[in-house]
Amino acid sequence: MKVDGDLADDALVTNDWRREKGGGNRIEDAARADHSAVRPPAQALRRMPSYPSSDGRDPRPCAAATRSLMREEPPFSPDPREPRQPSFRMSTEQLMVILAFVSIGILFAATLVAYVITSTNSKMFRPEGSPGLPAGLFASTALLFGASLSLHHAYRSVVENRLESLKRGLYLGLAFAIAFLIGQVFNWTSMVRAQALLPRPTLFAFAFYLLTGLHAAHVIGGFVPLGIVIRRAQAREYSSSRADGVRFCVWYWHYLGAIWLVLLTVMLTAQ
Repeated sequence: MKVDGDLADDALVTNDWRREKGGGNRIEDAARADHSAVRPPAQALRRMPSYPSSDGRDPRPCAAATRSLMREEPPFSPDPREPRQPSFRMSTEQLMVILAFVSIGILFAATLVAYVITSTNSKMFRPEGSPGLPAGLFASTALLFGASLSLHHAYRSVVENRLESLKRGLYLGLAFAIAFLIGQVFNWTSMVRAQALLPRPTLFAFAFYLLTGLHAAHVIGGFVPLGIVIRRAQAREYSSSRADGVRFCVWYWHYLGAIWLVLLTVMLTAQ
């Protein structure tokens, strides 16, 4: 019976040890769960009492720094799915070109207004039987249209990185522009010969020389940017991402073509 009592005592000791061991494991698991818990919010940090650390320093600055970090917002990152708004900002070169177009337009508009007023109010503007506009003006119109079309083709070529086609388009546009000036010389010569048969020159001929000469002066001025663009195209300085020079030059020649159409229409209407 004593042996049985000793065995029973050993069993009780073993059970007590197991309960103590299991309780220790539960305590360790609770400690690990406490360490892995989510950081408390800023409101909880504000309510936490501040006790001095072991070295005597005040831990409140550390708590304040922690709260400031928690209050920081994440950096803004735009939604890639959101459509990007187009930019309407204008470069300095574009602004200068547009201002030049406005100035040229005002000059020609004032000249056309004077032409219309004079042709309407003056009975001697174009006497009966006097010659009208030279027929060669229509050929000059076709040549100027060819220059504008060739330069537009050159711009499309540089956008597609076809540099050889760019140079061909520029040279072809230059040839059409020179041919336009030669055609204008023939038109002026024709007008001079027709006016020589009259007793005295008419205001109509003077207005014709003024309008066509003013336009021809701007055509000659357009050779300067066109020559610069041709030289840079020969040096292969243009590409699809660097084509502003070609684009502005093409704008200028398109603008001259539009002005010429307006001039021709007004002269045909008021003659």
